[in-house]
Amino acid sequence: MNETGNFNFERKGLSLRLRYWRDSYHTLVNIPHIRFLGIVIMVYFIQFFSFAWLYVLWGSDQTAEEEHACLKGVHDFMTSLWFSVQTSMTIGYGSYGLTPNPECIRLNILVTLQAVLSLLVDYAVMGLMYSRLSRPA
Repeated sequence: MNETGNFNFERKGLSLRLRYWRDSYHTLVNIPHIRFLGIVIMVYFIQFFSFAWLYVLWGSDQTAEEEHACLKGVHDFMTSLWFSVQTSMTIGYGSYGLTPNPECIRLNILVTLQAVLSLLVDYAVMGLMYSRLSRPA
């Protein structure tokens, strides 16, 4: 310390605010609950809409007959969004006529990718929630 009471070193690098946001784990554990909930909802919606867009591009085949289409029953973005939510949340396709064709390889790969990504997002959210709730008050 010098005679004015200040430290004799100079801090360099990122500011405290930028260092805080670069560490995503501690940021997500320490932000307010409502902001955390908003981020989690946003991540799920990004996942739903991204895969729905991919299902429209790769899954719905407007030129093929209904029985030979990769994704039966999907002809627009809203039904592909519904299919994306059902796949991601493992609800099941039920009797809505939204059934993937097992012979369509690219669609099967896409459904598998969404299922694995959904599991990873779910596990990350569960881990963050456990970390947030198990901290001492």
